[in-house]
Amino acid sequence: MTDQNGLGERMDRGRRRRWWLSLAVITAAAVVAGIVADTIALRGRDLMSTISPLAFVVLVTATVLAFAYGCWLMTRALDEVELNDNLWGAIAGLYVYMLGFPSWWLLWKGGVTGEPNDWVVYLVSLSVASLVYGIRRVRSI
Repeated sequence: MTDQNGLGERMDRGRRRRWWLSLAVITAAAVVAGIVADTIALRGRDLMSTISPLAFVVLVTATVLAFAYGCWLMTRALDEVELNDNLWGAIAGLYVYMLGFPSWWLLWKGGVTGEPNDWVVYLVSLSVASLVYGIRRVRSI
């Protein structure tokens, strides 16, 4: 009996397996980060007095490294069209941040607006990156 799956099917199955593994790593890092952030938000300084700063730094570093590793795995699992869509989204988000924050900061220093809000800049940059990625993905289907 011969193998019914050709080389392309086996490669695609491996790519999909790597993609799901990367998603699992990224999700695990996000869950840990969310639990830590939520715990700190609820307990604040009380929690920070019970955990050593070194343990906290190690936890945050491990979470960041796990997320970076998951992103690297995902990049390896993408085909050239998906990778191109990701790059377009990332560069759009970067441009929004690179232009948005300094512009808002200058307007604040000039007395035109209030102080820049870090979370607003972060969320707008992330939203633009996601929107550009989504538009490109829909157009390429």
